[in-house]
Amino acid sequence: MTKQIKLLFILCLLFTTPLYAKKLNILHNNPSAKIFINGQPTHANTVYNYEVESGSHHIQVKLDNNVIYSDIVHTNQNETITIDTNTFVGLDNKSEVLDIGPESEELKRLRKNRGSVAIGTQFSSISGLSFKKYFGSKIGIQLAGWYSDSDEKNYYKSISTRLIWNISEKLLKVDSPVTLFTGIGYGYKSYASDLSTSGKTRSIDTVYELLLGIEARSKIGYFTFGTTLRHLNSTYDEIRYNYDDFFSYDETLHEDLNSKSTGIRLNIGYHYYF
Repeated sequence: MTKQIKLLFILCLLFTTPLYAKKLNILHNNPSAKIFINGQPTHANTVYNYEVESGSHHIQVKLDNNVIYSDIVHTNQNETITIDTNTFVGLDNKSEVLDIGPESEELKRLRKNRGSVAIGTQFSSISGLSFKKYFGSKIGIQLAGWYSDSDEKNYYKSISTRLIWNISEKLLKVDSPVTLFTGIGYGYKSYASDLSTSGKTRSIDTVYELLLGIEARSKIGYFTFGTTLRHLNSTYDEIRYNYDDFFSYDETLHEDLNSKSTGIRLNIGYHYYF
């Protein structure tokens, strides 16, 4: 009878012990996150030596009721599995930025790592060197312009200011944010040209802009691609040379001319943040 009891006890151990011999280590860096195993909360952001049965198990990490990690793991007998959940749903690789959270947290860290001030170039209604400054994650200002003054007959002076609003940000891939932005702008441009063969021109332009575009990160900085709805108001003086023959000509003077135009223009730029 005693031998039968011992045999029964051994059989019970053989059939029950493997069921709970498997252990999970689940790691996550954000202390506000919570780990769920098969839908059951662990009330922790990291668990060690969590015993489970053999088979498949659904692992989730949630932050503020948002699922930031989801995967199915398979366990075998007498096996300990360690799972690093510091990644995003839908992204296969990890970020170079440390202490990763959900996408919104990653974007926040990238902005902080990037900086809020940038210098670069702009090619648009008013082109030239460009300066940007952001106040928080949404609102920024941009100044751009160029100055060239050969003499009083040939010069180019321009400046523009823009108010920028970031509509949304997304990660195209790890560490590669793309920002959709809009904004309004105002610019001033004054220039003169003295062309010995055709005439002289002096002009003062005012520019009004409505912007829409994207800014994308690359390995060497941030590139801007977009369009502007531009309204241009020009006031200019014009002297035209009218040639009678090869050796003689007369001049036609037009003063205080005015022209207005509205159209779509490209907006391309490059900036380096710090």
